[in-house]
Amino acid sequence: MLIGSFKLPAKYQNKIQVETFQHSFLISIAMVFKIAGYVLSFDQVRTWLEKQGREHGHLEDVDMMTYLNRWFEEKKIYQYFRAICTDYPLGEAVIVLARRLKEDPKSTVSYCYRVRETQIDRDLKKQVLEESGLADEVLPWVTIADPFFQG
Repeated sequence: MLIGSFKLPAKYQNKIQVETFQHSFLISIAMVFKIAGYVLSFDQVRTWLEKQGREHGHLEDVDMMTYLNRWFEEKKIYQYFRAICTDYPLGEAVIVLARRLKEDPKSTVSYCYRVRETQIDRDLKKQVLEESGLADEVLPWVTIADPFFQG
């Protein structure tokens, strides 16, 4: 980030300096993109697709997100779920059936306000469970800050 003619060190990126008569301090102006939804492993996604009679043997794990989103469009449920591939927890690639996607000015990558699961979310989860044959406890609700590691 350039301010004037010099480059700020990385630790001061997305911050603005405020000076008063007695003090000088930095205020964070960063906002973070976050998602909230249900976490599925690639094996769980494959189980769901098999139960629905969908061909998926030709797909690599990296293609699963695009395939699911196209399927959601076909089923006309794209407005309810978006498949997003991310590492959660760090280092483990998963698919999140995202119900909420938004920029949050109050959250940062290191401190993220959780998104609460609603009854509508639970009703949609119930439908996924019925279609997939998965157990309720294996689909946790999570909030993930910066799922694309932009920050």
